[in-house]
Formats: sequence, C-alpha cells, structure tokens
Amino acid sequence: MRTNLSNPIVAAVAAACCAGAVVSQSGKRAELVPAGSINSVSVRRPIVFVVQDEQAILGYVTALRDRWFKGAKIVKDKDAVKQNLSGSTLLVYGTPTGNAWLAKHEARLPFRFGKRRVEVGRTFEGGRLRVICTMRNPDNRDQRVVIYTAAASGDVVGLNSLFHGPTEWVVADGNRTLASGNWEPSRDLTPQEMGHDLDYLIGKIEQDHPATANGVSARLKQAFASARNAVTKPMSRTAFWLVANSVLMALDDAHSSLGRQATGERIDLPFVWLPDGIVVSDDTAELDKGDRVLTIGGHDETELLAALRRVVPAENDGWIKCVGQRTLQDLALLKTLGITTEATVRVEVDHNGKRKAVVLGATSRPSARGARRPWVRWKIHEKASLGVLTLDACHVNDTYRRALPGFFEAVHDKKVRRIAVDVRHNGGGDSRVLDEFLRYVDVDSYESYSGEVRESADSLAQRRSGGQPGYHRYGRTKKTNEKRTGIPLFDGKLYVLTSNATFSSANWFAVVLQDDRLAEVVGEATGNAPSCYGDILTFTLPESCYSFTLSFKKWIRPDPSKDPADRLVPDHVIPLTRKDVIASRDPVLEFLLRDRKRKN
Repeated sequence: MRTNLSNPIVAAVAAACCAGAVVSQSGKRAELVPAGSINSVSVRRPIVFVVQDEQAILGYVTALRDRWFKGAKIVKDKDAVKQNLSGSTLLVYGTPTGNAWLAKHEARLPFRFGKRRVEVGRTFEGGRLRVICTMRNPDNRDQRVVIYTAAASGDVVGLNSLFHGPTEWVVADGNRTLASGNWEPSRDLTPQEMGHDLDYLIGKIEQDHPATANGVSARLKQAFASARNAVTKPMSRTAFWLVANSVLMALDDAHSSLGRQATGERIDLPFVWLPDGIVVSDDTAELDKGDRVLTIGGHDETELLAALRRVVPAENDGWIKCVGQRTLQDLALLKTLGITTEATVRVEVDHNGKRKAVVLGATSRPSARGARRPWVRWKIHEKASLGVLTLDACHVNDTYRRALPGFFEAVHDKKVRRIAVDVRHNGGGDSRVLDEFLRYVDVDSYESYSGEVRESADSLAQRRSGGQPGYHRYGRTKKTNEKRTGIPLFDGKLYVLTSNATFSSANWFAVVLQDDRLAEVVGEATGNAPSCYGDILTFTLPESCYSFTLSFKKWIRPDPSKDPADRLVPDHVIPLTRKDVIASRDPVLEFLLRDRKRKN
C-alpha cells in the first residue's frame, strides 16, 4: 500500500475547526453536520427549487431550471414552508431574511451575515457578499440542500456563474471568490459511523470499478482490511479522510478520488514544481519570483513528494507535482500531512544564493483563478506561419464551436502552415473536443480509443445510457472524419503542446494525435497514463459526507503496443526551467517560433 498511517508526516491530526456548531441570534445551538460537496448534492434526484418570490430571482432560476434541470419543480418560498419537501433535494435561492424557508431554518444555517461581513467558520468582509453551500435538510437528515444566497437579493441573480462544485461552501465578494472549503463537524465520528462509510465505499468499488470486475485483488483486500482496523476509536472527520483515502489509493487510478477536507485557508506561496525544483512563480510580500523553495515546514522536496504520493491518486509523479502546486498552499492539507500544526508554516528558500526563512500564514490575496483568461482562445504568429489554439478545458459547447471556425478562417487568410493546440493547462472534460477540432483538418479517418465499460446500477442511473448491465469490451474504432464544409481544410503541420497538467480528455487529445502520427507533441510529459481508467461516477459517504469519484471505464490508447506507459512523452521534450520562470519566458512557444524549417 502507498498509504502508511504510522508515518509521522502523513499521520492523522485533528484539524482546526473551520465551522463549529452554528449559533442562532436567539442563542439556540444547532449541530453542524456536513452534507457533502455542492456537486454531489446537485446530482441527487428529485430536485425542488425553493425560490424567493421576487421577479428577478424567479426569472433567473426558471431559466436555470429549463436549461439544466428540466422537469424540476419550482416552489415559492412562502409556499415551501407550508409543504412537506422532506423527500427531495432542495436548491434554495434568496437572502436569509427575504426567503421564508431560509428564515424559518435560520438556527441551522451554517453561515451568518452581518454588516459588510459574513461568517462561514471565519469572517469575510466585502460590499457584495455571496455564499453557496450545502447542508442537511432540516426535515430529513438523509436529504440535502444547496443554498444560493447573498446579503442583497440583487446578488442572488447570477450566483451560478461563480466557480463552485468540488467543495461544500464558497464565499465571494461580487464575482471575486474569496475562499472555498468544507465543513468540520463539531464532534468526532464514531467507529460505527466510520465503519458504515467504509462498507459503503468498499461496496461501491466492488460494484462499479473496472479493477474489480473479475474479483478483488490481494492489494485491494489488504487496503480494505487495514482501513477497517484503523477505525476502532472515534476520530475527527479529517483524520478519517486519511483512512478512507487509503482505500482509493490502492486502485492506482487518478480519476478515483476522495474529496479532501479543506478550510479555504491558503498560504501565500505561489509556485511551480519544475524538474530543477520548487520555484516561486510570482512576487509576494515575503518572496520574489524565482526563489527556490528548499523546505516547507522543515520538509524538503523529496519528503514533500513522498508525503503527497501517499494521499494524491495519480499514475505518475508529474501529476502529483501538478496537484502539489495547489495543495501545498492549502493550510488544512499541510496540517493533515503533519507539515504544520499551527496557523502558520515556516518556509525556507534560496534567494539569490542565500538561504532565507519566512513564516507564512493564511492570505487574503486573490488566487490566480480570478485572473484566468477565456478557456478557449487563439493567436496567429504570422511571421512564423504559426497559429496557436489554446484550450484550458475540454468543453464541446457553443463557445468552442464559435471559436473553431474563427481560428481556422484566420489560419487560411494568413496562409498559416503550422498549428499548435496548447493543452498545457487543461485538466480535461469532454473527449469530443478532438473530433470537433479534426473536422477542420484534411484527415479522412483516424484510430481512436478502445475501452472496457463496467455498466452497473449506479452507472446506468447516473448516466441514463440505456445500456445493459455487465462488463463490456469495445475494440478500437476507426473514425470517419466528418469534415466541415465552407472553410478550406487545414493540411499543414500539427503540434500539441503538453505539460504535467495535461490530464484526462486533454491527454486523450494528445495521445490520439501522436499515436495516429497526425501531430508532433511538444513540451513536457502529461499528467496521466495514455491507457487509463476514467469517466467518473460521483458518490457521497453516508456519515462523514465526503464526496468521492469512481471510474467505471478503462480506456486503451489507439496504439497499445506502446504500453505500458504511465505518461505520454513528447516528441520534443522541452522542460520549463527556473531561468524561464524568472524571465517570464515560454520555451515551448519559443521553440515553435524559431523552428521555421519545420514548415510543411
């Protein structure tokens, strides 16, 4: 097993409460019981919308319902308090005082608004404060509620545009996310509750995951037994996370993971994890871009990587380092790993050849997420005869379908002979992005993935595929390219740009083009294996309410003779270096811009 619960750096520790029992204005206490992530609650059916009776909010929610939840019932707030809604998942929209349902259950709400402030475990300030969160249904603890609320009713409209889903709560000031995290209950989990959760988790693995289709391996059996032996005494929700996570780690599947406990507190340590070390990627109050991180909480790079290997589901170390760039800034995870036990952490860096130590606490500085550019964008480098299409996600939607013809028309007009698709910051989504892209390329057909699918009651219910239960194998498919008409097809040179953040459907994009010899891959090795598990189902543990995902498919690359491989290796390996970070230089793009001899 990868997880060693006796190792001090990964030992379970009691996390600081991010939200204890909620106290009402009347002084009455209500125990905080987590309900799971926003995503996991939103997939539960049936759904009823409980909406504040204001025209703008009702119109907004009706449009949401018609697009994403067709058939769901909308109930006005004053009617909702008179009806029995205990058998449904509730999506509640309104302010705490303006929505009658929220006002009725004020004592149980896990947040509290004040003048220019809101308490969600800790206090946040702002002029347009907004909250999205989950809670148990006060009338039925087995049902769930997602609340979309704000200090002012005008700020309820548009709340869904905030990034939310993986965590149990999000706080924003207007359109700027301040923090997101999970609840910490006010009491420990009992052995019976944890045993119930482990039985549920193990049962789902045995029922749904391709790795257990032909029986449970000895390694998995050992992981099951070790986890059960670890829960003989009460422990905190955070400590139990390490136990339950150890079970999923035994699958060697980067797509099957347990939602991590997080308080939403992060230290101001932006960095990239490069082949030549951990390097600060942006100036902060204490650090300079280019400083090399030597230790975090007294642990050097080797020890940090070893700790993350025990808790991050992955198929290669590149993905672990990619995930580490986010998680090692998270104060809750640093505490969970035993890297710090305080609200601060000591960080040592190499600064211009000299060793420097700083103590970092939680920061309110906005994260990079708020500064993101459009997920699909393009640029023509006319002198180099190069067009670069950047995809930071894999979505086949109107935005993507509008961008492609614009890009290829510019490529044709400027007589560009080389195209690079940049998926270096793309964590995946819909693999059909490749099929849509190739419709503009002069390719008659191409080999795609083969696969194995574990159709179970869960997959049939969540995906509504109408398939038959059982384990189904599908051979490699030679896809006929449905070429677009009206725009001249591109027949020049193709590249795909990759990094260790290239994952899932983005990895698929690069693998198919490389295996079919339709493109050259440039950059760094990808974050997951070319042949891997994928396509996830979502569940929630019944007692601790941690959400988790399980793959129910196994994908086999177009050219399986290249297996086994734990990553896609580029045709041209060009690593990012510390010097590149300091100079704000992109060595992959520079390679393409100067490599004019490779014009087709």
